[in-house]
Amino acid sequence: DANPADIAYAYSHSGYAPCSVRLAQAAVKGPWKAVEESLKSLPGAHFEYTQGHDANGAPAVLPANYAAFEAKKRRALGGGGAPGARRPVVLAFFIGGVTFAEISCMRFLSDKMNAGVDFVVGTTNFISATSLIDTLIDNKDNFAPLAGAEFGAGSVPSAASTSHGSL
Repeated sequence: DANPADIAYAYSHSGYAPCSVRLAQAAVKGPWKAVEESLKSLPGAHFEYTQGHDANGAPAVLPANYAAFEAKKRRALGGGGAPGARRPVVLAFFIGGVTFAEISCMRFLSDKMNAGVDFVVGTTNFISATSLIDTLIDNKDNFAPLAGAEFGAGSVPSAASTSHGSL
């Protein structure tokens, strides 16, 4: 596809799109209320806050203001204001790990789908196929090759040469 229009493009033709990236996509489109039912299936609380400043100019955590956020996105996408306006930055932090494909989808969402934001991805770990399998194996020594074992013709016992008794 010369002009992909969905984040599932990063996973070739499977049609799969990571839930984490779909949540990020929903978050930058508007309030969580649009995906409230989906969020209820996830463990833990969800909230909508933004970084801002209090009346004295000190940094503060404030309730999300989507009107201001949308205005910044419109300016960044060329819908008013100075050309090349700075896009809002969204921090997406993955506790437990993230795959490189998920990061690719976040970049695709930001660059190609006109999300109007730049994503900064933070994580506690990068997950690869090897690291995923390693977490599933309790004792890796159980799967180490046997020292000096060479399997050739006749070295593996056949079913006929082993006796399991009769039922």
